[in-house]
Amino acid sequence: MTRPSVGSAHEIICARLSRNLAIEVHNARNSLGYSQEQAALRAGIAPPALGRIERARFSHYPWANPTLETLVRLHSSFQIDPQRWIRGLSDE
Repeated sequence: MTRPSVGSAHEIICARLSRNLAIEVHNARNSLGYSQEQAALRAGIAPPALGRIERARFSHYPWANPTLETLVRLHSSFQIDPQRWIRGLSDE
């Protein structure tokens, strides 16, 4: 399977989803007053992984690729509603 071309519809959707997730994670972490390291430990993921997820909100890092397990851990730990960041696609 080949990687989609830069700017393809697939790549744009991935970048938007990653950005929406990054914003949700960042906002949830900040509202709880956790550092990235504290939040990662709470969620049971590696601190560098959380950093990569949050950095997706910047244009120079187009997207993170968290596993489904990581998404579930974030949802469970910070009550991040998956529908909220996925639904955000239709707003853009």
